[in-house]
Amino acid sequence: MAKDLMQFLDQSSHCPRMGARSKLLAEGNELQPEDVVGADDAAVELTVVWGMDPAALLQELEAMLGKAATPEEEETLHQEIRKARLELQVQRWTRVVRPKLQDIESTDPEVQKLEVFRLFDDDETGKISFKNLKRVSKELGEKMTDCDLQEMIEEADRDEDGEVNEDEFSHIMQTSDLWK
Repeated sequence: MAKDLMQFLDQSSHCPRMGARSKLLAEGNELQPEDVVGADDAAVELTVVWGMDPAALLQELEAMLGKAATPEEEETLHQEIRKARLELQVQRWTRVVRPKLQDIESTDPEVQKLEVFRLFDDDETGKISFKNLKRVSKELGEKMTDCDLQEMIEEADRDEDGEVNEDEFSHIMQTSDLWK
């Protein structure tokens, strides 16, 4: 499936920068292990960074190949997409949180997390709302769309109440490089 995915991506208008890989394949070069990794990365990039729907990507690939992906192939693709989305959201949260750390005097990581959380939660609701995150993003001069900000909230929001509580904030920050 990885080789098929690479060929699809090379031919797809969704990923114009992949053309060099098609040339290599057309010249009869063997598929190398690093090419397979590249294909997985490209599929994840299409869905996570470029916003292509994973189901649409899979449907186009299956139509091009004239065969359906196996359940294992579908699950692998979805796992990679989930992992990449989490990594992207952690990077976004880190980018917004890092400047706020300069305002914290304590060197204790738990105190730092709580203090940074409070800097976001200026309305003292005990949660970081979309409005809170947008305010901090603007204060820091971050150029994030409303969609990006909403995705950040959704990725961190484990109890699905539409906001990020202290535990959820701590969880997403533990996966970042800020407190390691």
